Amino acid sequence: MAEKDMTEKTLESCSDVFADIVNVLLFNGRQKVKESELEQGSYRIRKPCR
Repeated sequence: MAEKDMTEKTLESCSDVFADIVNVLLFNGRQKVKESELEQGSYRIRKPCR
């Protein structure tokens, strides 16, 4: 189970993946949050993973 959590956290730390997750869950897939608009805060957001 811990390995799955680490994989999820790694993916969520990618700015492109994080933006996609937020857009799907909160905005029904419409691109409201753009990866270029994300800033690094206390939660680490990295460069795109794709």
